[in-house]
Amino acid sequence: MTRPRRRWAFLLGAGLLVVVLVGGRWLALETTERAWAATIPGGGMYLMMRDLARLVRGLFLLAAIGWATGNLLFVYRAIGSVQLPRRLGDLEIVEAVPQRLLLAGTVACGLVYGFLLTLGTGDAWQDAALAARPPTFGIADPVLHRDVGYYLARLPWTERLRSFALVATLSATAIVALLYLGIGSLRFRRWLPSASAHARAHLGVLLACLGLTLTWGALLDPVQAVAGLHGALTRGALATRLPAAPLIAVLGVAATVASLVWGVREKSALLAGSWGALLGGSFVAFLVLPAMVAVGGSRNRSRQPLDGGLAADERRLEALAFGLDGEGPDSRAPPGFPSLEAAATTVPLWDGPRVLAVARRREYLGARATPAAAALLPHRLGSGRATWIVVPMPDLDSLAHTRRSRNGRRSTAAPGRMPAGRSPPWRATPVSTSRRSSRATRRSGSVPGSANLR
Repeated sequence: MTRPRRRWAFLLGAGLLVVVLVGGRWLALETTERAWAATIPGGGMYLMMRDLARLVRGLFLLAAIGWATGNLLFVYRAIGSVQLPRRLGDLEIVEAVPQRLLLAGTVACGLVYGFLLTLGTGDAWQDAALAARPPTFGIADPVLHRDVGYYLARLPWTERLRSFALVATLSATAIVALLYLGIGSLRFRRWLPSASAHARAHLGVLLACLGLTLTWGALLDPVQAVAGLHGALTRGALATRLPAAPLIAVLGVAATVASLVWGVREKSALLAGSWGALLGGSFVAFLVLPAMVAVGGSRNRSRQPLDGGLAADERRLEALAFGLDGEGPDSRAPPGFPSLEAAATTVPLWDGPRVLAVARRREYLGARATPAAAALLPHRLGSGRATWIVVPMPDLDSLAHTRRSRNGRRSTAAPGRMPAGRSPPWRATPVSTSRRSSRATRRSGSVPGSANLR
């Protein structure tokens, strides 16, 4: 066997070994997870959602790698040969790079570029699942008269696709233009582009794709403004962004047509004029004018109010979003309470572990007792506030130490009775906590030595 054949056999064996190891591990994990999902309720839905996530990620990855590799291969076709200088003794010679190595480098760069394009698309399957079956609420927005379900389901997925297309076309145009500048196929004369037929056709198609993406974004801008993606919906936003969107869309179509014409016939002035109008109009309509309106509203120390009908619709949609069914947040009381004031007075803010922690830290029960449990008193006191019952237990170590410190002196108290002035540490101690005050109230006639939480 010759050396090239041995090398190919070694590479093939290494590749098969990697496939067996990686594929075997994936197969084992997949089998285990499917077996686990079959043992729990809803496991089929979990597997379906996971398969959908893999499908969407795979489609994004396939589209990104195909787009990146295709553009780089088109540039590779314009390269006749790559020659690198090399010294051989005292002689300097030029050696051509093998075409196979150049092709392998192009494909590898395309794979890396495609992987970079898919960063941030891991959760796109959720938007795709919502857009597949969008809900219909039967409630339309008062500006564009679209159903609310469009803004909840379809708009996120559409915005995700538009953002992906914008990043892909813009980055590909910049990378391809730099590559053509590097190999000399693209030059600028008097600030106007001049390129070879191959480079001009390639860049013309890329510029046309970029123009269509910008036109798509201009058509979506009114929907984004109504949805609040550009900030709070004000009268100034409606007056600036909504009328400007159709004009920017027309300029985007003109730039797209000019790019295709430049790709066929070298009309550099038409290309520069159309793209200058598109970029300048977008900058003024979507950045300068909204910023000026926002500055004017801030000088007035309040945002420009909407019309009466639009303001009422805005409040209605906000109430629907928060599940208030058109009622104010202060007009509904929790279930079981006549009003919010009664709920705020009755419902305790504390729980058992926190009451015990405070009782231990502040030593309300003295050094010879430790809080053992806490519970909410089922019966309300005279004020109607929530009351906690803290049950202490005697600290035997502390009691034994106190008795030893008395040098053997006996107490004059009768057996089975506590000395005067002391409270039995095992008696229940009522502690009252409420929203208005965390200070415990001591009832008249309560157990002497009861604790007050502050």
